[in-house]
Amino acid sequence: MADQGKLIYREKKRWLFLGLPFTFTTYLLYENDIQLKTGFLSSVENDCYMYRVIDVQLRISFLQRLFGLGTVICVTSDATNKTITLKNIRRAR
Repeated sequence: MADQGKLIYREKKRWLFLGLPFTFTTYLLYENDIQLKTGFLSSVENDCYMYRVIDVQLRISFLQRLFGLGTVICVTSDATNKTITLKNIRRAR
């Protein structure tokens, strides 16, 4: 695997209600890579290189705004994931 670079941002997917991080999804943002880790008993890891990210969109619903959360949608040219959705994360902007 190529060098991921320095870890820039680490966040867990949160419940929309009160923004509590009681899910088993973790988002890791490195200088050169985005990683999504999901699962508890069986886990799935998915990554995408930053140079494959074409567009980034920020969506904040009314409830997300109340609890300080947001959803970041990355459109990529990756073969396995055309869109990477980072749901209900803090400091989404």
